Parts: sequence; C-alpha cells; structure tokens
Amino acid sequence: MVAEKEYLIHQLLPHFEFNEYGCYEVRFCLDGAWSSTLIDSFLPSIPSEQMVSRAHNKRKDDHGIVTSDSGIVFKPAFASGTVFWPAFIEKAYAKIHGSYARLSGGFISEALYDLTGAPIERIYFHREYDADELLARLLSFTSSGFLMGIATNRGGDGLVPCHAYSLLGVYEVHDVIEGVQGKVTQYFNNQTSFDQNSMDNKKERKTVRLVCIRNPWGTKEWKGSWGINSENWTRKIRQQIGEEFLKQGNGTFFMSFEDMIERFDHLDVAKCQEVRNHLR
Repeated sequence: MVAEKEYLIHQLLPHFEFNEYGCYEVRFCLDGAWSSTLIDSFLPSIPSEQMVSRAHNKRKDDHGIVTSDSGIVFKPAFASGTVFWPAFIEKAYAKIHGSYARLSGGFISEALYDLTGAPIERIYFHREYDADELLARLLSFTSSGFLMGIATNRGGDGLVPCHAYSLLGVYEVHDVIEGVQGKVTQYFNNQTSFDQNSMDNKKERKTVRLVCIRNPWGTKEWKGSWGINSENWTRKIRQQIGEEFLKQGNGTFFMSFEDMIERFDHLDVAKCQEVRNHLR
C-alpha cells in the first residue's frame, strides 16, 4: 500500500539514492514519534531456481540479482523483486523488532501506523452498519488518498484465510447491465435466435458496486463474481472503471462490494495525506 504513494516512500527513506558507503537511514513512527534506524546494504539472500553459465566474477544486474562465481543466481530472501528499497525497509523493521522471524504475522493497523504515522480507524464488517453509509465512507477514503487494508475471516474461492490484503479502489457504476455468456447451443438452435441486444433489453439495469483488491503475495486471486474471468464484465463497465481494470492479475482482482463485506472481517484505514514539512 505504501508503495502507491511516493511521498510515503521518501518519508521512510529520506536519502533515497544509493551511496558508496552502503549505509542507509530508514524512519518509522514508533510509539507516536518518528525515529531513525541505520542499516547497511547487506541483505540475506537465497539462490534462485534459475541457473546461469559459470561466471568468473560476481556481478549484479539492474534488478539487484547477484551471480556468484559458481554460476548460482542469488536474490533477496524476503522482500525480493525488481527494486531494492522494500528490502531495505524490511531489514530496518526487522532490526528494531529483533529479527526477521518476529515480522511474521501481526495486524494491518500496527504496520500502517509504523509506516505512515497517520491516525488509524478500524471498521468491522460483521457488526451492524448501514451499507450505503459505509460505501459512501469508503468512496470518500479513496478520493482522499487514504491507505486501506482488509483482512479475511475465511478462505475459499481464491482467498487466503486470515490474510491481509490492500484495498486499492472503490467504484459505483450506475445504470449498467451485467454481462452474460451465451451458450454455444444458443447459436445453433433452430428454434432460438441468439441476440445479445434482446437479452440485454430483458435484463434489469442496476447500480454495480465494486472494489479493487490486491494480494501482497502477487498470486491467489478471487475466483468469484467480478474476478478476472467472470462473465459479469461488459465493455461498458470496463470503460467506466477505466485503466484500473488493467490491473487485474498478479494478485490484483475485483469483486463486488457485497462480497467483500461477506468474505472479509475488517478494514483498517490510515488517514494519511501529503503535507509539506511533515517531518518537522
């Protein structure tokens, strides 16, 4: 979630560029106050499954992948990827907590506060609430640029039980018709003329409430209604959602607002906004 906001990254890493000394400052909001932690650039690494031809010297590519003399490719063991700064933040977070092992598990609210210093609000989905009011609040949170994390209460249909997800967007699309996948037999049945327009005319126009969610693992996506392979999507709905629709895949997916309420337990909101001189 923090990676979506550039100002939050620079708040955590005030000196973002690489330096020749291999020493980096990382800032966290701990117990209500911002404090700095210094780390070196040595990261715990593991050999990847990819093997390369034997190399004479160690080298590092643009993605931070190191090749050893034996020809084995190494990558960061934890926050691995194509950029280094998440691994630096994770190392500093492990340092202040005592070890990497102690970062396993925890609550979304705790991490959001440590990483942003913003006020946190928790909303439980299974307590009494007004659905329209809750949707309006989530739309307001989205437009304000707040960070939102949600946690499952049970798994299934592609969801991981007791797992944290990022809530990237909330959408309300009016006066649309959900899609339908015509059966092959409808095209060849002499007694039935398949006409998509006539089918649409028979269907009820409605307001569709959708949410865009990301699994930080980059895998295991929702397989139900409004997932990437769902029949509910139409060209008109895709156009109204816009470029956000292209984010589906690699752990990012859509589902209905109602399904989110049913399948997730609670929402944590970090009410952070970019303010000049916020570290003074």
